[in-house]
Amino acid sequence: MNTNQVIRTAFKAVSNNEENPNKNICAYEVAKVFGCENNTRYLHTSDDLLRAVRKWFKVRQCNTALKVKAGKTTKWELRDYLKTNVNEEHMAYIVRVKGHVFALCNNGKKLVDTDFIASLNRPIEKVWAVYFPED
Repeated sequence: MNTNQVIRTAFKAVSNNEENPNKNICAYEVAKVFGCENNTRYLHTSDDLLRAVRKWFKVRQCNTALKVKAGKTTKWELRDYLKTNVNEEHMAYIVRVKGHVFALCNNGKKLVDTDFIASLNRPIEKVWAVYFPED
């Protein structure tokens, strides 16, 4: 068994999705919002999620542009910033906190969050902007 197989086996063993252990619930639900849930075999990590979403949309990390300080900025601070600084070219934001991922609209409203209570107090690690598709 190679390293990737060992890693995937470990992810499947602790998956929170009994129906399909190849895809964790939070990443699966975020991918589903963008219509990308079947673009990849695995949805365990934020890299898996980004790979799926990038098949349809342009996605860029935007911590600096949103003034997000990794490990210090909270979900509420990010939402407040987005409410006052709506960027029309961004369709949504994918946000990663420790052990969880969720999506916000470009105006800061919740798009999908499968663990709303737990994500409230966790500091944000990374934010990616998802852009409207070009015609």
